[in-house]
Amino acid sequence: MITSEFFGIHDYLAFIISGIALNLVPGQDTLYIIGRSLSQGRTAGIVSVLGIGSGCIVHITLAAFGIYALLALWPVAFTSVVVLGGLYLVWLGISTWLRRKKTGSGVIPSVSRESLWLVYRQGFLTNLLNPKVALFFLAFLPGFIDPAARYGALSFLILGGTFLFTGTIWCLVVALSAAVFADALRGNPKIQWGFDLFASLLYIGLGAAILLVHL
Repeated sequence: MITSEFFGIHDYLAFIISGIALNLVPGQDTLYIIGRSLSQGRTAGIVSVLGIGSGCIVHITLAAFGIYALLALWPVAFTSVVVLGGLYLVWLGISTWLRRKKTGSGVIPSVSRESLWLVYRQGFLTNLLNPKVALFFLAFLPGFIDPAARYGALSFLILGGTFLFTGTIWCLVVALSAAVFADALRGNPKIQWGFDLFASLLYIGLGAAILLVHL
């Protein structure tokens, strides 16, 4: 049964329900995906989801093997990574607006392989430079793991993978929904201009909020 303990995990169904509820709460990653989908369309939105998911895999792996437990005990390192992530978001917002000026008003940038690779990398770094994701895993996942079990990192990886799976599905729904909404209005150059401006200000605002809290 899904509620039985396996691999040192208990209350697995409760974990899934709790994880889905948490996924529905908009966060930095969700807002990034919305910005990409509105500004660059469906394909860019989906690729941004893959980039964020890849960053999340790194977080889960490092947290499972105890690397992030050391980061949590070293406030200077944690704050440094958070500030770096805030600066990256500000730069991302500025570069998004500069890219729009190069492509022209009201024009969706061509989604070439190179531009998709850039979107993927930016999504990856946006997630990776947010150590709060790792601290979330450290705080949330152990509550569903039997400390007496001897499965080591396996229990943590299973729970992390489950959370990533449900989160990825939700992020894809968000990306596709935002893209469909944008595509219905994108024929108006002023609307596309507004989408680009919204994405740029969104990234800058997220980065500035992080910097104001931690500086």
